[in-house]
Amino acid sequence: MVNELGRRRFLQTVAAGAVSAAASAGGAEPKPARRKAQIAITLDLEMSAQYPRPDMTEWNFQKGNLDEPTKQYAVDAAQLVKQYDGRLHFFCVGRVLEQPNIDWLKGIAAAGHPIGNHTYDHVYVLAKKAEETQFRFRRAPWLVEGQT
Repeated sequence: MVNELGRRRFLQTVAAGAVSAAASAGGAEPKPARRKAQIAITLDLEMSAQYPRPDMTEWNFQKGNLDEPTKQYAVDAAQLVKQYDGRLHFFCVGRVLEQPNIDWLKGIAAAGHPIGNHTYDHVYVLAKKAEETQFRFRRAPWLVEGQT
């Protein structure tokens, strides 16, 4: 018991001395460290296709085939978040990278926004026929020929 009280008293004395020394050295109390917000902002690129138009709520089965307004929406969102010293974490399917020009996506990455892999492409898992699983299989049925 005596040792425990001795340690506590020692630590109290050391702490008080450190606070006193810091206050006298700087003449003011130290500023508290700036706290960072613990918020993650993510954007699934193909899910933003045809948005924010309220009349377009159905799932887009042409995964990765992003139209120009969707690309611009992503670029604008990245710029807005960066203005507030934030980062927007994007996710894209691999098929997005098949587009002839992905400079817009490279610009987002160069601005410091991370881009994560969100599979190669999505398929409609409730499909009854192979060609219903993905729009591209209607154009290229040989890719799923013989598959169940």
